[in-house]
Amino acid sequence: MENIFEEAKRKYGIEKFYAGLSGGKDSISCADVADKLGCLDGCFFIDTTIGLPETKRFVEDYCKERGWNLTILTPKTSFEQFVMKFGFPTVMFHNVVMGKLKYQPMRDFINSRPEKSAIISGVRKKESKRRGRTMSPILKDGRMIFVAPIFNWTTEQTWDYMRENLLPRSPAYETIGMSGDCLCGAFADGQEAVKIRQCYPEIANIISQLE
Repeated sequence: MENIFEEAKRKYGIEKFYAGLSGGKDSISCADVADKLGCLDGCFFIDTTIGLPETKRFVEDYCKERGWNLTILTPKTSFEQFVMKFGFPTVMFHNVVMGKLKYQPMRDFINSRPEKSAIISGVRKKESKRRGRTMSPILKDGRMIFVAPIFNWTTEQTWDYMRENLLPRSPAYETIGMSGDCLCGAFADGQEAVKIRQCYPEIANIISQLE
């Protein structure tokens, strides 16, 4: 049976695959899977302007160690600009801020490729019921093609893969329990805010000043 990358090549004429890295277990696992299949043509990291510097450094260092070509993307609208214009994002408007901080830079990157390219996504259907209903292993969104090689994995399977292949993750997992590439706060609970304040006071101060 053909792997998901071969299917994307056949179905959509994809020539290149680029992994979006956040520093988390899903994105690191996806890039490793693609690399082992000879389908990783490069990686990108989105500097959301409200992420932890150490997460960006982790991705840069790890890509250098693996010999993966890395591109740093930056949104045209910073988090500060978004907040000053629209206020702090709520759960209801999470897609709006993500569209500005992540989706637009990603779309611009793919559209600038000379070859027909796809994004390797770490989305998994068992992360949430919503994703299970709306996502698929290969998803076409306008001109964008997303390929999710671990779409059917459980969280346990993902952690097992990380351990078996000795894959690292962002050091922010040890402090705040997440990759730390984006702290826009749309889903932050009180405990998350406390952890950020304790572990990353500079970032917490930036958020407080915006408030």
